[in-house]
Amino acid sequence: MFKMIKNMKLRTSITIAITIIVISCIGVLFYISNNNMTKAMRNTAIDNMITSMQAKAQIIESYIESSESTLLSYSKNGVFIDYLKDVNNAELQNKSQTYTEKYYADLVGWEGIYLSEWNTHVIAHSNKAVVGIITREGDPLKALQDTLLKTKGVYNTGIIVSPASKQLVLSMYSPIYDSDGKTPLGLVGGATIATNLKEVLDSLTINGLENVKYTFINVNTGTYIFDENEELMTTQIEDPMLLSIIDKVTEKPDVNIDTIAYTGTDGEKYIAVYKYMPERGWALVLSDSESEIYAQANANRNLLGIACLISIILISFISFIVVRISTKPLGVVEHEINKLKDLNLVSSNSLMKYVKYKNEVGQIASAIDTLTKTFRGVADTLHTCSASLNDSSYSISNSSEMLLECVEDNAATTEELSASIISTNSAIEAVSQEIVHISEMVNKIEEKVNDSTNKSKELLKTSTSMRNIAEETLTTSVDRINKTKNEIETAIDKLHSLMRINEMANQILQITKQTNLLSLNASIEAARAGEAGKGFAVVAGEIGNLANSSSHTAAEIQHLVEESNLSIEMVRDCFNDIIQFMEEDIAGKFENFVDMANGYGTSVETIQSAIHEIDDKTDEFVQSVSNIKAQIGNVSAASNDNEAGVEEIINKNERTTTTADDINRIAQVNRDNAAAIKEIADRFKKE
Repeated sequence: MFKMIKNMKLRTSITIAITIIVISCIGVLFYISNNNMTKAMRNTAIDNMITSMQAKAQIIESYIESSESTLLSYSKNGVFIDYLKDVNNAELQNKSQTYTEKYYADLVGWEGIYLSEWNTHVIAHSNKAVVGIITREGDPLKALQDTLLKTKGVYNTGIIVSPASKQLVLSMYSPIYDSDGKTPLGLVGGATIATNLKEVLDSLTINGLENVKYTFINVNTGTYIFDENEELMTTQIEDPMLLSIIDKVTEKPDVNIDTIAYTGTDGEKYIAVYKYMPERGWALVLSDSESEIYAQANANRNLLGIACLISIILISFISFIVVRISTKPLGVVEHEINKLKDLNLVSSNSLMKYVKYKNEVGQIASAIDTLTKTFRGVADTLHTCSASLNDSSYSISNSSEMLLECVEDNAATTEELSASIISTNSAIEAVSQEIVHISEMVNKIEEKVNDSTNKSKELLKTSTSMRNIAEETLTTSVDRINKTKNEIETAIDKLHSLMRINEMANQILQITKQTNLLSLNASIEAARAGEAGKGFAVVAGEIGNLANSSSHTAAEIQHLVEESNLSIEMVRDCFNDIIQFMEEDIAGKFENFVDMANGYGTSVETIQSAIHEIDDKTDEFVQSVSNIKAQIGNVSAASNDNEAGVEEIINKNERTTTTADDINRIAQVNRDNAAAIKEIADRFKKE
């Protein structure tokens, strides 16, 4: 594509470029205008829907306020309070009924109006036939009474289906209080026919949005109030769009007006606006299809598209005519440039008439004329330079051949010197490697010496620690043995106190013998006493038995004490053996261990001293090797410098050779250039 445009004539490419720019600009303008227009139309349509919705909502509010005001006005009749206090008063009943019927006759769109007692017993009604009925009982009555007591003014139950007429009605109640303003006496109720309100709402349309639908719903109960489909009225809402509005109202009760977009069951896209009436729990919803909302915008878009297309065609045609007229002199200029391309330097009269022009074409014509004259001078100069250049190239070629011969002689001498230096460097490198090997061996020896020094220090430290621990343990063991020996002797002495138990057992035996004699004497005396001494004889017998039992127990205690004394002696002998073993064997071994630790410490100190001497000698040897290595490095550096110098001379010889070759090549090129310049100069046509 780009190659094709490059090959087009200038006038054609300019016209195409202008057309592309115009199409792009008008396309962007169309896109921006269409978007802005569509947004404006959408916003206008939504604003119109919101305005219509607010108007409908205002009508509903006005309708409800008017109905509530009518009911309140009805409840203000002074006869009602007196009648509610005396419901059996026929005169007050007649006045209340007459006032109710007359008040109802002046109303429009009301289903009925009535006065009842606090228990909803109707005592005056616009339809006299229903007077006397009770409208609510039980829980519904209690709920109504509680709500009326909490409500200030009129309690509005909302739009419901009337049980009597089966029509949609707005049902309302208002309590009547005694003169104290607190005690409820009764209530008034009434219902307006909501069909009239629906007719008024249906009559309101939006210009340009004739198909807008509205729906009036009860958010609290989730039921329809008004809808185009009258079968849906008072039924539960199942429409997803309306259910989503109820959800939004529940989540954000502070947002009274909002907009939502949704897709209908027919697959078409819709936009809906709603207004929430929080004090009533109602919501008014208006919806319309995007196709109708954007209908005017689509029509305007088509008109704008046609206008843009016509503009593109006109601008392209005018641009083509203007470019064609403006580029006509370029044909003459193009012809003259083609002549220059063919090296035709002959003057042209057709170009000269444009040389005086002040525009771009005149400047190009003037430049071509000047360029033609310049090329003529260049052609003459080239002929002169070609001959001079040819002579100079031959002179340069001869000089370069002499330079090459000198360079070859220098190269031979330099190569011999380089070979000698390389041999010297090899010998120095071998000596250096040997010194490095010796240095590495010395370093390893030094590492081993250092390692041995560290090991000897650790061994000395360990032997000293062992000696200290052994001495401390020996002292502690001797102290502990002496302490244990004293404690054992003390314990054995205390165990000897058990021998007193033997003495006490002997005393018990003496006492039992005496008790036995007393028991025998008592038995003799009891036998003498006859029947009177039988009881005493029994006691004497028991005492004798007790004495025998005590004697037997004392004998056993003596036996146990004798066994204990034998055991104590055996324990004493065992402890004496243990103490003797600890004093003679363990303490002696600890003393030998301390002596051995002291001997190890002395040997380690001797080894450490020898290692220090080896370390010092090794340091001296390392220093000597380092000095030799440094001297060899200096010799190697000097040899390397010589080698580098020779290499540099070789490189310079090579560069000189290359330069000489280049000079020869340049001389040859100059001869070729001279021939080429002469050939070019001959191509210019000056006549």
